[in-house]
Amino acid sequence: MKFNLLTKYLFVYAAVALLGFLGVTFISYRIDYAKVYNYYTDALYKQALSISSEYADDYFSEEHLRIVETELRTVALLNDTRIMFIDTAGNIILDTAYAQEHNTKDILYTIDGFDYTSLGTKHTQTGDFYGMLDCTCLSVFAPITSSFTMKGYVVVHLDENVITDNVYTTFNTNYITLVMVMLLSHCTLSRFTNRSTALSKRQRNTEKEISPIKLMSKMILMKSDGCPLP
Repeated sequence: MKFNLLTKYLFVYAAVALLGFLGVTFISYRIDYAKVYNYYTDALYKQALSISSEYADDYFSEEHLRIVETELRTVALLNDTRIMFIDTAGNIILDTAYAQEHNTKDILYTIDGFDYTSLGTKHTQTGDFYGMLDCTCLSVFAPITSSFTMKGYVVVHLDENVITDNVYTTFNTNYITLVMVMLLSHCTLSRFTNRSTALSKRQRNTEKEISPIKLMSKMILMKSDGCPLP
């Protein structure tokens, strides 16, 4: 009985441990990732709006654009981001990661197939930004407007690996918590198993002690009924 009971408990314990591991790996990870993703989405959108409002008068002014670019290169370096100014035709006016020589009158490059109307009401997208980036990034858009006219967008890109790394800085504590819970469960199950085994053993011993008394009582009853004793 001890073996059967212990086997059942070990099976249940292993099943709970496996389900807990899978739950942490998939469900908890998605919850943590969504939380960090939303945090960076909000933070980058506020940054893009701040840039849009602070430098609105200088976006397409050639005499100030490269000064703005120098300042934004510093911002991008500190935040591990890449900042672009893009007009409605898909022309990149400013790119903090653009390293080639250019003069103040040049459009840096053009994105083929860019359609700002495809964003709709969204201000984020995830991917390689029309093939312009060499990694999967979170891209956040803030509109550039002048005299109530759409001129383009401030686009802030963040490598998705930055988000993933930030998730894992706290996510691994979920595994530690799971291990602690399983150890406590193991201690509880062990105590319960030992008590159940001891109780069963005591019950068997009690039955062995009572058996002679039962036999004697049976013999007395048989004798009183006139039945021959065995």
